[in-house]
Amino acid sequence: PAPSQAFSVTLNATDTSPALNLGFATWTYTPTEDGPPVEVPLTEEEIEKLKADAIEEHEKEEAELKRLKEEEEAEDEGKDDEEKKGGEDEKEEEEPEPFVPDVPTSRFVPTPTANWTLEYTVGKGSKAISGGAFFLSAASKEKFLSDPQPISLALSRNGTSTKYDDEAAGEPEAPAADAKKKKGGKKDAKAAAGDDDAAGEPEFVLKGSLNTIGLTSPGQQLVHLNADLQYEGEDTVREKSVSSAVPQAAFKVFVSSPLRDFEDSKLAVEHGMGEVVGMRQWKPKEKPRDIAGELRSELENIVFALAGEMKGLSDTELFEKVQTSGVFYDMKEKLRPAVQLAAHSRFRKAPEGEEGKEAYRSELFTALATQLNTVLINKFTENTAVDSALFPTPADSFAKDFEMFGMRAEECVVSGRMDIAMARHEDRVALAIKASKTGEPEGMQMLSDAYDSMAKFCLISGIPGARDRALECIKLSAKVSPLSFELQLVNALTLLDFEMYDLAEESFNAALEIAQGPAKATVYAGMCVLNDAINELEKKTYDDDKESLRLRGLPMVTFPDRDLTRCAKAKDSLVKASSCVENAPARRGGLVAMLSVVEIMIDLNLSVAAQRALEIATKCENLAAKKEVERDLEAVDVAATYGLRNRLDACLALFNGDSEAAITFAQKSLEYDKTGRNYEILGKASRGAFAVSAYELSLEAFGDAAPLRIFLKLALLLIEQQTETALTRAKVISLKATAKFGSSMAWRLAGITLGELGDKVQAEVLFQESLRINSFDPITWANFALLILDGEGRLEDSVANAKESILHDLDDAFLLRQLGSKLYGKGDLSLAELMLRRSLVLNKASATKKMLGDVLRALNKEKEAMGFFLALMDDDEFSEDEKCDLYGLIVSDYRAAKKSKELNEFIRNYGGRYSVSSNN
Repeated sequence: PAPSQAFSVTLNATDTSPALNLGFATWTYTPTEDGPPVEVPLTEEEIEKLKADAIEEHEKEEAELKRLKEEEEAEDEGKDDEEKKGGEDEKEEEEPEPFVPDVPTSRFVPTPTANWTLEYTVGKGSKAISGGAFFLSAASKEKFLSDPQPISLALSRNGTSTKYDDEAAGEPEAPAADAKKKKGGKKDAKAAAGDDDAAGEPEFVLKGSLNTIGLTSPGQQLVHLNADLQYEGEDTVREKSVSSAVPQAAFKVFVSSPLRDFEDSKLAVEHGMGEVVGMRQWKPKEKPRDIAGELRSELENIVFALAGEMKGLSDTELFEKVQTSGVFYDMKEKLRPAVQLAAHSRFRKAPEGEEGKEAYRSELFTALATQLNTVLINKFTENTAVDSALFPTPADSFAKDFEMFGMRAEECVVSGRMDIAMARHEDRVALAIKASKTGEPEGMQMLSDAYDSMAKFCLISGIPGARDRALECIKLSAKVSPLSFELQLVNALTLLDFEMYDLAEESFNAALEIAQGPAKATVYAGMCVLNDAINELEKKTYDDDKESLRLRGLPMVTFPDRDLTRCAKAKDSLVKASSCVENAPARRGGLVAMLSVVEIMIDLNLSVAAQRALEIATKCENLAAKKEVERDLEAVDVAATYGLRNRLDACLALFNGDSEAAITFAQKSLEYDKTGRNYEILGKASRGAFAVSAYELSLEAFGDAAPLRIFLKLALLLIEQQTETALTRAKVISLKATAKFGSSMAWRLAGITLGELGDKVQAEVLFQESLRINSFDPITWANFALLILDGEGRLEDSVANAKESILHDLDDAFLLRQLGSKLYGKGDLSLAELMLRRSLVLNKASATKKMLGDVLRALNKEKEAMGFFLALMDDDEFSEDEKCDLYGLIVSDYRAAKKSKELNEFIRNYGGRYSVSSNN
């Protein structure tokens, strides 16, 4: 600590803590001998560049091999047919494995070490007012001590620092010293050698809070600043150097006794206040002159005038006319007073020497350019979201992360983690909101798409309250831009399923206005279902009222006939739907239209409306079949239609939990039409090898159009089988998904399969690639830790990965138990206890309780461990053989602890069943 340091305290409000504003600080930095090299992770751009180079090199090698092969074939043209045939038999071409670039994800750089100190000077404001001291009232002091606010201190830097660059062999170069100059605070340009060669690192900031525990009694005390050295702005220094300095700073604070309050007393009791001190003359304060505003106003007028006069001219004609017509002189003279006033306001005294003049000119030019940019952006662009930023972030820059969040949500849906998928959709909406604030059409479309996809997910997620949230998302999407036909139809069908018929009818009419071509058939089919539901409701109400009057003895002849308007509307909608369908089998236009709307309902889990629509579709099919029989008409090809119908029946059965019926309907759908979707539904309904076979056929049927969910689900099912053949196939499927979609989950599954197959080195590379794409996935961190724990050594790496999985909220009880078991075997008992306790919160499995008891026993927490062991003796999930072994363990622990009372009671309760087995 320097002998003089100061900071001022400002009370923002009565209920907030004071805000500490430190003065300036100077960093004196002296390099010492370098420390050992440190492994630094590469950035995503560097890794991508290495991969691109590796792929380019591989492609060159492949091209060279192909060229050599063609030359050999050209040389063999003189051989006879038998020699060629014999040569061809010997050649067996194998399908090349997908190329996965193996690139490093880190590099070693030396650790520069240094000694450095901080010297503080008092801020101008504090020094001018109180000489650097500060005063607090009793209430403010108590608030300051109990809830101090964070402190940030900008550092000016003197001396030299060291940067390093990696060579091709990975060895560090010799240190090249250069000086660092910072913007915060004033300092002498000659304070350290080499300051002219400053490289302009980002400003270092010391952030932390004062340890004010000792400030309770009067006297001078030393208060330490608990802080970390951080960067402000982008992390541009990390890739070149590593700092191992530990910041230490302290402040001398003098705490005095409480000052005596002023006593309440009356002045001039017999006279008025005006006779004692004179009446004060109150005058309203003049508003300070807005110098920057006047400059911007003058610039705005000049730009408007110039734009109107020079409209339609090219750049060359514009500059020529400005220079020759006197316009430039007029503009300069108009701006002169405003610029002079701005300069006088900014610079209070004349510059010293030519260097000072150049510095003033540079600063003035920067200030004037900033004001001009503000005028141009605020007044002459359509981008209303940008105020003072000269280069706003374009909406396109958010597109990559936007698509990434969508893929992560799809991955979570495949693995059944709906709550995490909901969080990813929320992240997607938050990102789209940022993009929309740019005011660009791409950003608005991004926000609309985010709300649309989140609304659909809320309908299928099954999360409590999510269906109501879907309607809210649709409303928010409508505020961004008019609803598309697809989302308008989704809104109408959702309201129909919720039995909100009036709103559903309005939404159907809105969808019909923007529907084009065959899409109208789907809308009319939905309106048919709506009118049928309303007709059924009216019929029930009519019958109830009629029965009520009959029971009261009133004559039925006076009861009016029921209004059949809705019935007629339902029939009319079905006829219109049938007329809008294209390429439908004869007499089955209404059936095809109805099945199209049922398919949408099934995909959105709108089971109530889907069931009603399927009943109408059944009536349509029965009527068509009856007409064909009565009129002896020729049968038509209805395979595709019947295949779709059976698939929808299978989906509805699966939604209701009837797996057997779902399998039956799915098999029938495949008899009519072997599509990828039909195979997928059969795979969802099946288990084990049958599910794997169904998804394999689905992948084959989809072909190049296969979605990501098919690849991921098939890989998961193959990994569950744990056979070498299945794992090999899972590896191929996962790597295909990585090449086609770049999915982090696909990389993770590929790493798991390679780890199970014994290729742990390549598995590590795949896990690192998965984490490069999504470093927030706790399951990848956990599997990576398990992979390392299975090997020899590297306990520190596995512990670090395990802690990362906990930091990212790992909620898989099985993985947590596996990590606890492996860490227990490696001797890290504390972390093993943490993993097992977290697993036990998620799932009260008996195996987890037994393992946690063993860990607690090893940690000498005998009492808690014994509690778990005794509870397992009455646990039905714990096998009899395991209870026999546990019985012997409990008896030996009681005897070792010499707890005869507890031992006798335990033997009395369980000795009759387990004592013989345990003795053997």
